[in-house]
Amino acid sequence: MFSDTIILFTKSQSDEDLQAILIALCELMHKAMCSLVPIRAGLAAGLFFFNAGESMYAGPALIEAYEIGEGAQWLGIVTTQGIHEQSMQAGFKSGSADLVIVSQIPTKSGLLSGFAVNWVAPVRNDLRVETPITINLFYSQFERVFGPLALLPENDRRKYINTTTFINARLAEL
Repeated sequence: MFSDTIILFTKSQSDEDLQAILIALCELMHKAMCSLVPIRAGLAAGLFFFNAGESMYAGPALIEAYEIGEGAQWLGIVTTQGIHEQSMQAGFKSGSADLVIVSQIPTKSGLLSGFAVNWVAPVRNDLRVETPITINLFYSQFERVFGPLALLPENDRRKYINTTTFINARLAEL
C-alpha cells in the first residue's frame, strides 16, 4: 500500500513538542524542495487517536490538518490560529522572523486570511540567488520533472506562482 501522506505528531501539546514539530516541518519542506518534491502540509493541535502498530490514525486534529493543508494552492505549510497563538507566546523565531505568521493563504477559491509556518526563514542562508526570485527561476528546478511551466494546468501553475510570492514576501522581511 502506498500513501503520499506523512503524519508527524507528538503525544502532548507542550511548547517543546510544538517546537520539535515546527523544526521537523521546516526541515521536511527544505529537503523536499531540494529533492524536487512539491509538498504542502497542514498543522493542527487537538484530539488525535493513533495505533502506530496498525497504522491507524483518526481525530479532529488530523482532519483539520488535512483540510487546511490540502486546501492551499502553494507549496507550503498552513496552520491554525491556536498553533499561531502558542508559537507567538513561546516566542518561536528563526533569527528575527516569527516562525508561525499571519498570512494570506492562496486556495482554489481565492486568498483566505490564515496562518502559515514561515519555512523560508530557517533556510534563508541556503538561497544562493538574487532576490526577488522570479517564477521562472523558482520553477526551473521542477521543469525537468514536470515539464514546462507554460504547459502545466492552470491550478498547478498557480501553486508555483503562489509559492514564489510567499518566498519573496518572507525574504523581503528578513
